[in-house]
Amino acid sequence: MLPDTATVFSTGEGLKGYQVVVLGRDADAYLSDAVLTRLQEWVSRDGGCLVCYRGSPTTQTNLRLGRLLPVRWTPSPRRGSN
Repeated sequence: MLPDTATVFSTGEGLKGYQVVVLGRDADAYLSDAVLTRLQEWVSRDGGCLVCYRGSPTTQTNLRLGRLLPVRWTPSPRRGSN
């Protein structure tokens, strides 16, 4: 069983057991300044991979998160499935 996000993000050691973190839409609730700092350290020092699945993980990207993301997100209309 996977631990909850608080356990994984509570210390820098929690992320060391992972190679990839996937953020989906509306991940704002998990991305405090402390968590973003840990994610940035994990990516830069430990070689972790951060994947944003289904677009931007937040409705408004803050400066700290923006430094982690390789793209600039712009709003676009949602497309329905055919």
